[in-house]
Amino acid sequence: MITTSVTLGTLVDRTMLDLAGHADVPQVVSLTAALAAADLTFQLTDAGNVRVSGIIEFESELVLVTAVSDDAVPVITVSRGYYGTTAADHATSVPGFINPLYSRHRVAEAIRRSLSRLEALGVPLEIGRAHV
Repeated sequence: MITTSVTLGTLVDRTMLDLAGHADVPQVVSLTAALAAADLTFQLTDAGNVRVSGIIEFESELVLVTAVSDDAVPVITVSRGYYGTTAADHATSVPGFINPLYSRHRVAEAIRRSLSRLEALGVPLEIGRAHV
């Protein structure tokens, strides 16, 4: 029997690449300062396309935009841990994706469901807990 070990993060990365078409690539933005899990406001390097009710993805967290100030460098106010994700700290080097068509969170959920279905069919899997 051949055994292959992969992490959920690797599966998500590969799936994201397979799903992405040129028209599906969201705008990438960067934080101007690190973001703590409790922070509800932040600024971005290029917030021109950020709108109220939009979603920004930082790693495996989704944030819902609730306000955008009119300042030269807008202050973005958000609801953290949107769509069942968990608020987390994010460094300034972490890319943010505006309104991603497929979020890492949703892709990870789909993979988890698929693996559970394979197990139910009798396919032997050793699934450990992984952070996406």
